Amino acid sequence: MRVLIVEDDSRLGAQTARFLESRGLEVSVVDRGLTGREVAHREHFDCILLDLNLPDADGVDICRSIRDRSDVPIIIVTGRDADADVVLGLEVGADDYIVKPFSARVLLARIRATVRRVHPAANPAASPAGSPLRAGKLELDPSTMSVTLDGTEVAFTAHEFAILAKLVEKAGAVVSREELSERGTDAAALRTVDLHLSHIRKKLGDTERPPRLIKTIRGRGYALVKTA
Repeated sequence: MRVLIVEDDSRLGAQTARFLESRGLEVSVVDRGLTGREVAHREHFDCILLDLNLPDADGVDICRSIRDRSDVPIIIVTGRDADADVVLGLEVGADDYIVKPFSARVLLARIRATVRRVHPAANPAASPAGSPLRAGKLELDPSTMSVTLDGTEVAFTAHEFAILAKLVEKAGAVVSREELSERGTDAAALRTVDLHLSHIRKKLGDTERPPRLIKTIRGRGYALVKTA
C-alpha cells in the first residue's frame, strides 16, 4: 500500500512515515501543497494524508484539485477542528477527517478501512463474490466501485459508495445513521453521514423536496426506495 503524506511539519511527517513503514506501508512525504498535488497527479497512491495548513497553498484547494482528477482516498489530517472546517473538507472531496493530535494506531486503522472501501477485494466479507447490487434502475458493482443509474455511470467517492451500497443492500428498509457510519457513532461522525447522503442525493439527481429516491426517516435513519 502506497501512502502520500502532505505535511509541512517535518518532524510529524517523519514520525508518521516511520510508524506506517514499520507496519508495512510504502510512504512518500512532501512538505508543500503544490508539490503534493504534482506528485499525486503523477504517481499512483492508495491513500493521501493531507494537512490543511500548508505554507504555499490552502489544503482545501489542493484536496479539490486532486479530487477533480482522481478518486484516490484522501484523509485530511489537520489541527483545524471547527465544524465548518470538517464540513468544508468533506464537501471538497475528502473521505475522512482526523484532527491533530491523533493516535498513530487510529490513523493506520482509518487508512486501511478507507482503502478497503476502494479495493473491495481486500475485504471479501464486505461483498461476497463481488456480486452487483441492484435497486430499480440503480446498480452498483463492488468489484469496480462503479455506480450506474438508468444506464448512466455516476462517480462516487469511497465513503459515498460504501454508504450507498448499504442502502441498496437493504432497499425498502430503514438503515440507521449509526449503521451507515464507519467513523464512529459520536455527533461528528453522524453529521458526516448526513453530509455524504447530501452529496449522494445530488449526484443521483435526487434533489426534490422531499427526495424521491433516498428518504429521510426522522429519528431513525435513511431508506432507499426499492424502485429507485
